[in-house]
Amino acid sequence: MWVSSERNSTIMHQGAINTSDRVIKEIPTHTSMGLTLSGLANHLGDIFQIWQKGENQSEPERTHFFIKSDFGDLQERIREVIDQAKCWRVLIEYDATKDKNSNKSSDYEYRLNPIYSPHFNISCRKIRRIEINEKQFLDICFADTTVYESIRAQHIEESKSKAISTINVEQGKLF
Repeated sequence: MWVSSERNSTIMHQGAINTSDRVIKEIPTHTSMGLTLSGLANHLGDIFQIWQKGENQSEPERTHFFIKSDFGDLQERIREVIDQAKCWRVLIEYDATKDKNSNKSSDYEYRLNPIYSPHFNISCRKIRRIEINEKQFLDICFADTTVYESIRAQHIEESKSKAISTINVEQGKLF
């Protein structure tokens, strides 16, 4: 039986979303940190969605993150979460790219496993990163809903301010 390419694309798209949804639901079953990893994946996916839905369409999508450490090595609790997230393929670790805004950079960047991308409707490509500090990372993993909502609101404001700063560029008159 012949299936049109448009219908075939729709079927494949829906299949990717269904698979992604199923894999997201399996995260809590991973080891003793499953609920923490589930919260991490869902909160990061939500934050990346905020940046993807931002008002500035000319800005590349933010799809991975960098943990800014004030004192060199990451805290042991963060290291433990990262190690478990890598072990269960919730996060993928990459060598950090140079930070254009500073002379220093951390050793690694992280992104959600691309299988989660259809669930959050974000790009599966590694494009642009966001920076979060150690406290924000711990709050994303362990804090209650109220604390997470304040982090979420901060990202919403930042995504709007980035859009405004690129929109309000003064141009001279044409005539």
